[in-house]
Amino acid sequence: MLIIVLILLSGIGVGYLLRRFRWLQRVDVTILLTIFLLLFILGWSVGGNSYLLERLPSCGGEALLLAMSAMVGSAVMMALVYYFFFRSGRGGRSDE
Repeated sequence: MLIIVLILLSGIGVGYLLRRFRWLQRVDVTILLTIFLLLFILGWSVGGNSYLLERLPSCGGEALLLAMSAMVGSAVMMALVYYFFFRSGRGGRSDE
């Protein structure tokens, strides 16, 4: 886990140092396409795994509950951050 965090931090550092180069600003499209490719390969490997497909109905409910809880929790936290930090007239940032 520490290696993953160090790789992430080194990527942030390199991105910070190279942020002024215009050709690097097109990396967003490459990242998006790479993520789509990784998701496709993940789906392909799940579809080819008979052990996982047999147990998918029993895991599906738990996965759905986890995903819904994450979405609701994110929405609640977003609303709280907006309420306390970004509302105009309450000491937060104003768009005026």
